[in-house]
Formats: sequence, structure tokens, C-alpha cells
Amino acid sequence: MLVVDDDADIRASICEILCELGYQCSQAPEGNLALCQLDRQPVDLVIIDILMPERDGVETIQAIKADWPRTRIIAMSGGGSGMVADYLLRVGSGVGAQAAIQKPFKIAALTELVMKVLAEKTS
Repeated sequence: MLVVDDDADIRASICEILCELGYQCSQAPEGNLALCQLDRQPVDLVIIDILMPERDGVETIQAIKADWPRTRIIAMSGGGSGMVADYLLRVGSGVGAQAAIQKPFKIAALTELVMKVLAEKTS
């Protein structure tokens, strides 16, 4: 798995949660570096923030889907009010993310979503 977020604490927290569940997890602080990492080592799942500097989540999701179409994607956003965050999540889903989650989220919600999205891959 690859977690892409410009907030180092969020990246570290998500990776820690996923590692405790037995998943291997790497991190990238923005979209360009995420794509470089995927070039070196493709992953089954990318969890990506929508709002980031350099290359934002929407552009990065589009690039991932073009080059690694089987990669599953969970878009996440904490951008502003509930209505703004909901819009951003719908945009992420509209460009190829299989699921979306709004920050802040509960650990159980994240782990359930990760397992659901990965299970859909094999279905």
C-alpha cells in the first residue's frame, strides 16, 4: 500500500494502523513522488489526499489509473466544511477512486474501508 498525504503525521498514523493489520505500507508526501514510487514498486492500494501541493490528488489519481489501471484507490479529504469535503470526495471518486473517506476518520472506518476495497479487487 502507498499512503499519499502532505501531512507527515497523517501518513505515519495510517501506515502504523495498516502495518498493525499486517499490510506493508510506504509513504509519499505528494503526487509526483507517489508516481515515482509506483514506477519502482506498484502496489495494490493507494490511499491519497485530494488537496496537496505540487500535484494534487485528482491529477495523481488520473495518472495512476492511466498507468496502473488495476490499482485500487481510496481518496480522502478534510478540506473545509462538510459540504466542501463531500464535494472533494465525490470528485476523487469521479476520476477513478473506488472509495472515499473524510478526515478525520475513525480507525475502524478506515480499516473496514481498506478491507472492503481490497476484497472488491478479487471479486
